[in-house]
Amino acid sequence: MTEAGRSGGTPAALVPLGTGALLLAMFAAAERRRNRPLLPLRRLTSGIAGFANLGTAVMGMVVTGMFFFLSLYQQQILGDGPRAAALCQIPLSVAGALGCTLTPRIVRRTGPRTALELGLVLLAVGLLWLGRAPGEGTFVQEALAPSLLIGAGMGISFVRLTHMATAGIPSEDSGRASGLVTTARMTGGLFGLALLTGLAASTTSGVDPLTSEVRALHEGYRATFSVLGLIVFATALLFLGVFSRSGRGPKSSGSGPGEPNGTAEGPLLQRARAR
Repeated sequence: MTEAGRSGGTPAALVPLGTGALLLAMFAAAERRRNRPLLPLRRLTSGIAGFANLGTAVMGMVVTGMFFFLSLYQQQILGDGPRAAALCQIPLSVAGALGCTLTPRIVRRTGPRTALELGLVLLAVGLLWLGRAPGEGTFVQEALAPSLLIGAGMGISFVRLTHMATAGIPSEDSGRASGLVTTARMTGGLFGLALLTGLAASTTSGVDPLTSEVRALHEGYRATFSVLGLIVFATALLFLGVFSRSGRGPKSSGSGPGEPNGTAEGPLLQRARAR
């Protein structure tokens, strides 16, 4: 995918992509014919769990792409050194940890559906804000505030999406459900980074040749952050539509730690209570 972003539809890009798509189709066909499939697709991707895994893939793309390009933005545009760039990302990580910790309280106050939407909106606003940074000041002036929103939004969204993808899954499939969440996150990060790298490169190369190299790179990074923000915003709208159509939030698929009881319990909680 990285090669496709650089040189377009060349055999070096299309052959591996086509081969990978064919292998995935063969895997899905084989799993449907097995009595005890390695990955029971219908059970793990139906209903809200399927959308949650899709949202997890988006989050993987956002996290991988955001940290990668934010580090480059700090060093190549703002002029920070590698050590300073790493230290400046500590507030983002702290905000993410706080978002994860406070998610149960947010759920109790607003409900699970609103908590997820809040996390996605915070994340989208932070990314879009970062996509409009002028690239002429310091990290504190331009990127600190949006990075705090990004961290908080990531923490809340990850907790809610992980719970939605695993709650209510039968106990015999709990390990597979957890593995599918991890796979979705990693796959989203890998494919997302390849796509975003191609986007940044194509945007940079399309800038006026008379523009300085720094300004050209800046345009590429701004486009990347903006696209990530729009993708997260579209994901928030997708879940809003899913919840509206179903007439219920993810609360009905189980209760997370410190959350109100739902109509179904997660497999780990069921086993604990059985003991």
